[in-house]
Amino acid sequence: MSAYRILLIGRIGNGKSTVGNTILGKKFFDPQCGMCSVTGKCEWKKASRYGYDIEVTDTPGVCDTGRSDDGVEMEIAKCVATMVPGPDAICFVIRGSERFTKEEMDAYENFKTIFGQEMTKYLILVFTRVTQEEFQEALQNKKKPPPPTFLKLLEEAGNRFVCFSNDLTNKSSTEQEAIRLLQRVVDLKIQNNGSYYSDDLVKWFDHEVTKEAEKTGHSVDKIKEELIKAKNPGLSVKGCTVM
Repeated sequence: MSAYRILLIGRIGNGKSTVGNTILGKKFFDPQCGMCSVTGKCEWKKASRYGYDIEVTDTPGVCDTGRSDDGVEMEIAKCVATMVPGPDAICFVIRGSERFTKEEMDAYENFKTIFGQEMTKYLILVFTRVTQEEFQEALQNKKKPPPPTFLKLLEEAGNRFVCFSNDLTNKSSTEQEAIRLLQRVVDLKIQNNGSYYSDDLVKWFDHEVTKEAEKTGHSVDKIKEELIKAKNPGLSVKGCTVM
Protein backbone atom coordinates (compact mmCIF):
# COMPACT_ATOMS: atom_id res chain seq x y z
CA MET A 1 0.00 0.00 0.00
CA SER A 2 1.30 3.47 -0.85
CA ALA A 3 1.79 6.04 1.90
CA TYR A 4 -0.91 8.40 3.06
CA ARG A 5 0.36 11.88 2.22
CA ILE A 6 -0.72 14.77 4.45
CA LEU A 7 -0.08 18.44 3.70
CA LEU A 8 -0.22 20.82 6.69
CA ILE A 9 -1.11 24.43 5.89
CA GLY A 10 -1.89 27.44 8.06
CA ARG A 11 -0.30 30.48 9.66
CA ILE A 12 2.96 30.18 11.56
CA GLY A 13 2.43 29.67 15.29
CA ASN A 14 -0.84 27.78 14.93
CA GLY A 15 0.72 24.43 15.84
CA LYS A 16 1.41 22.77 12.48
CA SER A 17 4.71 21.32 13.71
CA THR A 18 3.13 19.91 16.87
CA VAL A 19 0.33 18.33 14.83
CA GLY A 20 2.91 16.82 12.46
CA ASN A 21 4.91 15.38 15.36
CA THR A 22 1.75 13.96 16.96
CA ILE A 23 0.73 12.24 13.73
CA LEU A 24 4.18 10.74 13.15
CA GLY A 25 4.74 9.84 16.81
CA LYS A 26 8.17 11.49 16.99
CA LYS A 27 9.60 15.00 17.25
CA PHE A 28 10.61 15.44 13.62
CA PHE A 29 9.54 19.09 13.37
CA ASP A 30 10.79 21.81 15.72
CA PRO A 31 7.82 23.86 16.97
CA GLN A 32 10.19 26.65 18.00
CA CYS A 33 10.86 27.36 14.32
CA GLY A 34 7.26 28.46 14.02
CA MET A 35 7.68 31.31 16.50
CA CYS A 36 9.44 33.53 13.97
CA SER A 37 7.89 34.09 10.56
CA VAL A 38 11.31 34.76 9.04
CA THR A 39 12.47 31.20 9.68
CA GLY A 40 9.40 29.36 8.37
CA LYS A 41 10.65 26.56 6.12
CA CYS A 42 9.10 23.65 4.28
CA GLU A 43 9.65 20.32 6.08
CA TRP A 44 8.93 16.76 4.96
CA LYS A 45 9.09 13.59 7.05
CA LYS A 46 7.72 10.05 6.86
CA ALA A 47 7.08 7.23 9.32
CA SER A 48 5.12 4.01 9.76
CA ARG A 49 2.46 4.08 12.46
CA TYR A 50 -0.77 2.27 13.31
CA GLY A 51 -0.21 0.04 10.29
CA TYR A 52 0.02 3.00 7.90
CA ASP A 53 2.92 4.53 6.01
CA ILE A 54 2.56 8.28 6.52
CA GLU A 55 4.23 11.24 4.84
CA VAL A 56 3.77 14.74 6.28
CA THR A 57 4.73 18.01 4.59
CA ASP A 58 4.73 21.09 6.84
CA THR A 59 4.44 24.38 4.94
CA PRO A 60 5.84 27.81 5.84
CA GLY A 61 3.48 30.58 6.93
CA VAL A 62 2.80 32.20 3.60
CA CYS A 63 0.76 35.06 5.08
CA ASP A 64 3.10 36.10 7.86
CA THR A 65 5.23 39.22 7.98
CA GLY A 66 8.97 39.29 7.33
CA ARG A 67 8.92 37.00 4.29
CA SER A 68 9.78 38.08 0.76
CA ASP A 69 7.48 36.91 -2.01
CA ASP A 70 10.38 35.08 -3.65
CA GLY A 71 11.24 33.30 -0.39
CA VAL A 72 7.66 32.19 0.12
CA GLU A 73 7.35 30.98 -3.47
CA MET A 74 10.49 28.84 -3.19
CA GLU A 75 9.29 27.20 0.03
CA ILE A 76 5.83 26.55 -1.43
CA ALA A 77 7.50 25.04 -4.50
CA LYS A 78 9.51 22.74 -2.21
CA CYS A 79 6.26 21.69 -0.54
CA VAL A 80 4.64 20.88 -3.88
CA ALA A 81 7.69 18.81 -4.85
CA THR A 82 7.71 16.81 -1.59
CA MET A 83 4.02 15.92 -1.70
CA VAL A 84 4.05 14.40 -5.20
CA PRO A 85 2.21 12.62 -6.70
CA GLY A 86 -0.30 14.54 -4.54
CA PRO A 87 -1.62 14.72 -0.96
CA ASP A 88 -4.49 12.55 0.24
CA ALA A 89 -5.45 15.27 2.72
CA ILE A 90 -4.79 19.00 3.06
CA CYS A 91 -5.04 19.94 6.74
CA PHE A 92 -5.64 23.60 7.53
CA VAL A 93 -4.34 24.13 11.08
CA ILE A 94 -6.08 26.84 13.13
CA ARG A 95 -5.78 27.87 16.78
CA GLY A 96 -9.09 26.67 18.15
CA SER A 97 -8.55 28.46 21.45
CA GLU A 98 -8.82 31.88 19.78
CA ARG A 99 -11.48 33.76 17.83
CA PHE A 100 -11.39 33.05 14.10
CA THR A 101 -9.95 36.14 12.41
CA LYS A 102 -9.81 37.77 8.98
CA GLU A 103 -6.09 36.91 8.89
CA GLU A 104 -6.94 33.21 9.16
CA MET A 105 -9.43 33.45 6.31
CA ASP A 106 -6.93 35.42 4.22
CA ALA A 107 -4.35 32.67 4.79
CA TYR A 108 -6.84 30.08 3.58
CA GLU A 109 -7.76 32.16 0.51
CA ASN A 110 -4.06 32.53 -0.32
CA PHE A 111 -3.65 28.76 -0.36
CA LYS A 112 -6.74 28.45 -2.54
CA THR A 113 -5.13 30.90 -4.96
CA ILE A 114 -2.20 28.48 -5.26
CA PHE A 115 -4.05 25.15 -5.17
CA GLY A 116 -7.49 26.10 -6.54
CA GLN A 117 -11.04 25.25 -5.46
CA GLU A 118 -10.32 21.55 -6.05
CA MET A 119 -8.34 21.48 -2.79
CA THR A 120 -11.59 21.68 -0.79
CA LYS A 121 -12.34 18.03 -1.71
CA TYR A 122 -9.26 17.05 0.31
CA LEU A 123 -9.57 19.62 3.10
CA ILE A 124 -9.66 18.78 6.81
CA LEU A 125 -9.72 21.52 9.45
CA VAL A 126 -7.44 20.86 12.43
CA PHE A 127 -8.04 22.98 15.55
CA THR A 128 -5.23 23.15 18.11
CA ARG A 129 -5.30 24.01 21.82
CA VAL A 130 -8.89 22.87 22.14
CA THR A 131 -10.58 19.54 22.84
CA GLN A 132 -13.25 18.02 20.62
CA GLU A 133 -15.83 18.64 23.36
CA GLU A 134 -14.84 22.30 23.86
CA PHE A 135 -15.01 22.94 20.13
CA GLN A 136 -18.45 21.35 19.81
CA GLU A 137 -19.70 23.57 22.64
CA ALA A 138 -18.32 26.68 20.91
CA LEU A 139 -20.09 25.70 17.68
CA GLN A 140 -23.40 25.46 19.51
CA ASN A 141 -22.97 28.68 21.52
CA LYS A 142 -25.95 30.85 20.52
CA LYS A 143 -24.78 33.87 22.55
CA LYS A 144 -21.42 33.98 20.76
CA PRO A 145 -21.93 32.13 17.45
CA PRO A 146 -18.97 31.53 15.11
CA PRO A 147 -18.46 34.27 12.49
CA PRO A 148 -19.98 33.72 9.00
CA THR A 149 -16.53 33.41 7.43
CA PHE A 150 -15.74 30.51 9.73
CA LEU A 151 -19.02 28.75 8.92
CA LYS A 152 -18.23 29.21 5.22
CA LEU A 153 -14.81 27.60 5.74
CA LEU A 154 -16.33 24.71 7.67
CA GLU A 155 -18.84 24.17 4.85
CA GLU A 156 -16.09 24.21 2.21
CA ALA A 157 -14.28 21.54 4.24
CA GLY A 158 -17.39 19.36 4.14
CA ASN A 159 -17.69 19.78 7.95
CA ARG A 160 -14.55 17.67 8.35
CA PHE A 161 -12.53 18.66 11.42
CA VAL A 162 -10.33 17.23 14.16
CA CYS A 163 -9.21 18.86 17.41
CA PHE A 164 -5.77 18.63 19.05
CA SER A 165 -5.61 19.66 22.71
CA ASN A 166 -1.80 19.98 22.53
CA ASP A 167 -1.58 18.32 25.95
CA LEU A 168 1.72 16.62 25.16
CA THR A 169 2.02 15.34 28.75
CA ASN A 170 -0.97 13.06 28.15
CA LYS A 171 0.29 10.34 25.81
CA SER A 172 -3.09 8.61 25.71
CA SER A 173 -4.78 11.84 24.59
CA THR A 174 -2.27 12.58 21.82
CA GLU A 175 -2.49 8.98 20.59
CA GLN A 176 -6.26 9.26 20.33
CA GLU A 177 -5.99 12.57 18.49
CA ALA A 178 -3.45 11.18 16.02
CA ILE A 179 -5.61 8.12 15.37
CA ARG A 180 -8.70 10.31 14.93
CA LEU A 181 -6.99 12.45 12.28
CA LEU A 182 -5.53 9.45 10.45
CA GLN A 183 -8.97 7.85 10.37
CA ARG A 184 -10.32 11.07 8.85
CA VAL A 185 -7.62 10.86 6.18
CA VAL A 186 -8.41 7.22 5.44
CA ASP A 187 -12.16 7.94 5.28
CA LEU A 188 -11.54 10.92 3.01
CA LYS A 189 -9.49 8.82 0.60
CA ILE A 190 -12.33 6.30 0.43
CA GLN A 191 -14.81 9.15 -0.10
CA ASN A 192 -12.64 10.45 -2.96
CA ASN A 193 -12.55 6.96 -4.54
CA GLY A 194 -8.85 6.54 -3.83
CA SER A 195 -7.83 9.76 -5.60
CA TYR A 196 -5.42 12.35 -4.25
CA TYR A 197 -5.19 16.07 -4.90
CA SER A 198 -3.45 17.00 -8.13
CA ASP A 199 -3.34 19.75 -10.71
CA ASP A 200 -1.07 20.72 -13.60
CA LEU A 201 1.56 22.14 -11.24
CA VAL A 202 1.66 19.03 -9.04
CA LYS A 203 1.82 16.78 -12.12
CA TRP A 204 4.68 18.87 -13.50
CA PHE A 205 6.67 18.56 -10.27
CA ASP A 206 5.88 14.82 -10.10
CA HIS A 207 7.33 14.39 -13.59
CA GLU A 208 10.45 16.44 -12.80
CA VAL A 209 11.15 14.77 -9.45
CA THR A 210 10.74 11.31 -11.00
CA LYS A 211 13.00 12.30 -13.90
CA GLU A 212 15.66 13.56 -11.48
CA ALA A 213 15.49 10.30 -9.51
CA GLU A 214 15.97 8.26 -12.68
CA LYS A 215 18.86 10.45 -13.83
CA THR A 216 20.74 10.28 -10.52
CA GLY A 217 19.80 6.73 -9.58
CA HIS A 218 18.43 7.97 -6.28
CA SER A 219 15.02 7.16 -4.81
CA VAL A 220 12.22 9.71 -5.03
CA ASP A 221 12.42 10.03 -1.22
CA LYS A 222 16.13 10.88 -1.51
CA ILE A 223 15.37 13.59 -4.08
CA LYS A 224 12.71 15.03 -1.75
CA GLU A 225 15.21 15.12 1.13
CA GLU A 226 17.80 16.89 -1.01
CA LEU A 227 15.26 19.48 -2.17
CA ILE A 228 14.29 20.29 1.41
CA LYS A 229 17.93 20.78 2.47
CA ALA A 230 18.97 22.87 -0.54
CA LYS A 231 19.15 26.62 0.10
CA ASN A 232 18.57 27.44 -3.57
CA PRO A 233 17.44 24.32 -5.44
CA GLY A 234 16.12 26.31 -8.41
CA LEU A 235 12.51 25.61 -7.52
CA SER A 236 9.85 28.03 -8.67
CA VAL A 237 6.07 27.96 -8.54
CA LYS A 238 5.67 30.50 -11.30
CA GLY A 239 8.57 29.46 -13.50
CA CYS A 240 8.26 25.70 -12.85
CA THR A 241 11.99 24.99 -12.48
CA VAL A 242 13.06 22.15 -10.22
CA MET A 243 16.80 21.47 -10.30
